[in-house]
Amino acid sequence: MVLLELSQGCKLGMPRPITMDWVDLAYFSVAIFVSFLAAYKSEPKSKRHWWIVGTVLMLFALNKFLFFDNCIKNALSGFAAENGFYVSRRGVQLLFILLLLALQLALIYLCRQRVNKLDGCLRRAYWGLLILLVLVMLRIISLHQIDGMLYLDKLGLGIGLNWIVEIFGSLFIIINAAIYIRKQGSSS
Repeated sequence: MVLLELSQGCKLGMPRPITMDWVDLAYFSVAIFVSFLAAYKSEPKSKRHWWIVGTVLMLFALNKFLFFDNCIKNALSGFAAENGFYVSRRGVQLLFILLLLALQLALIYLCRQRVNKLDGCLRRAYWGLLILLVLVMLRIISLHQIDGMLYLDKLGLGIGLNWIVEIFGSLFIIINAAIYIRKQGSSS
């Protein structure tokens, strides 16, 4: 179900949507709804944070539906091929992985004090977002060893780790937002 072809190798839309893609989108949709509901029910201190969680989840859902990460991955592969380092791209991919790790550690360090002051449910929702962000970045980097772990059925469940992480990341946010909403209802 390709919706739009932007350039060579960049097609927006699920190339061959399968049931698990729709299941992922359903979980994202529920997580978005519950995050916005938590924002609506929350006190002013947490309202903005729940809006951030819901908005970032919307971006992840849009990415899932339109496959933006595949466009980025294909563009980077094309750039590497055009500039003659596609064959030796492993070093660049490893550099990106180290850069990603350093950026996320810096993000955790910088946000830790601010996030630690938040409600535990909201803190855990942010951790769920971070897990989903790491997954998207790993898909973009597209190192064969990582792709093998993400897309192949290593657990014998008929689905790849990619879908399991997306579902549990979304479910983690759904559960924490629901607990937060319930706590807000009981404190009113």
